[in-house]
Amino acid sequence: MNKAKAGTAFEAFFVPRIRGLREAAFWVLAGLSVIFLLALLSYSPADPAFSIAGDDIAVVNRMGPAGAWFADVAFLLFGASAYLFPVLVLIAGVFLFRGDELPDRSAMIWRGAGFLLAIATSSGLATLHFQSPDLRETAGGILGRIVGHGLEYGLGLLGTTVLLL
Repeated sequence: MNKAKAGTAFEAFFVPRIRGLREAAFWVLAGLSVIFLLALLSYSPADPAFSIAGDDIAVVNRMGPAGAWFADVAFLLFGASAYLFPVLVLIAGVFLFRGDELPDRSAMIWRGAGFLLAIATSSGLATLHFQSPDLRETAGGILGRIVGHGLEYGLGLLGTTVLLL
C-alpha cells in the first residue's frame, strides 16, 4: 500500500469521527450556555446560595441549587456583566464546531486579556451608571466596585467613564 492510499484510508476513517466530536462538543457547550443563561435569568435573591444561608425553603431558580449558586456567585462578583459568560461559552462552542485552527499562544493570551478587560470595564461602568435593586452588590458586582470606584476616586466620574469606554 502506498502512502497516498494510506493517507486516504486514515482520513476516511478519522475525519467523520472528528467532525462528530466537534458537533457533540458544540451541542454540549450550547446546552451549557442555555443552562447558564436560564440560571442567571431565574435568579432570586432569596435562594439559598453562596452569599446567603437559607432555611429549608424551595429553590426558585429554574436550574436548581447549582443554578442558584452559579447565579449568586456570578452576580456577586461581576454584576450584570455575568450575562457575558453564557455568550462566551456559546462562542467557544461555535469555534470548536467550525474546526478552525487554534491561534498561537500569544494570540490566545491577547484574546483572554481582552475578554478580562471587557468584563472589568463593563462591570465598572455598570457600577457607576446603573442601579441594581435585585442584586446584593452594585450593578457591576465586586469587580465593578473595585474598578469603578477605584478609578472614580482618582479621575472623577467623567474621566472614569471616558477611560472605561
